[in-house]
Amino acid sequence: MMQPDSQTISLSDNPYSETPAAKGERLLEEMNGLTAFHAEHCAPYRHILNAAFDGQTNFQSLAQLPALPVRLFKELELVSQPKDQIVKTLTSSGTSGQRPSRILLDKPTASAQSRALVRILRSYLGNTRLPMMILDHPGVLKDRNAFSARGAGILGFSQLGSDHTYVLQDGTLEADWNKIGHFLGRHRGERILLFGFTFLVWRNFLRAAEENGNKLKFENSVLIHGGGWKMLADQKVSNDEFKRRLRESLGIQAIYN
Repeated sequence: MMQPDSQTISLSDNPYSETPAAKGERLLEEMNGLTAFHAEHCAPYRHILNAAFDGQTNFQSLAQLPALPVRLFKELELVSQPKDQIVKTLTSSGTSGQRPSRILLDKPTASAQSRALVRILRSYLGNTRLPMMILDHPGVLKDRNAFSARGAGILGFSQLGSDHTYVLQDGTLEADWNKIGHFLGRHRGERILLFGFTFLVWRNFLRAAEENGNKLKFENSVLIHGGGWKMLADQKVSNDEFKRRLRESLGIQAIYN
């Protein structure tokens, strides 16, 4: 959780306007403040600092800040706000059978995340909402109070799009090529935004298109994808191979992980 007054933090219209040194200095100040805040309001976190860092909450460099193993978010409920302030719980996609990580958000934190995401992505996409093809199915958004990282990503990036169109079918996750064709027809000549979970982009969109003798092209498009690299690594698929196949098979040139 962020500090209660985190919604007052200013966000630059150009997130790349500051030098790395200036950003690092400001980030260190913010992180020291957050470390102290969490230590005061989250008993498990305070116990970790006491055991591993002699209770220290002020550090001289980013490298010295106390890093937590990600697995802790599977084992502990780390929260620094009263339960009635929690508005959203995010869960990791996780490997089948494993306990997912749980991240609890209050309203200021969720708002700050949303605003930061928009500011960063505008530098790549411009200020105009682009027609958005979502390489997923709408069922991932069923519970708005407790949903997966996939659902959170879709909701966040949807702020940057228009005509949001889900193109994978519920249950089977098979691509609906008729719906995709109609979407491209509606927005012929326009720049479009594609968004999806990395493994779904690879398996259910790219490879499915190749296996079905795809004739559709997405030259004037931007693909943003995230998560799921472990599954591709298991198949020996590198980032370079991922991009090469998307460019050659579908004509997608702008690809951001």
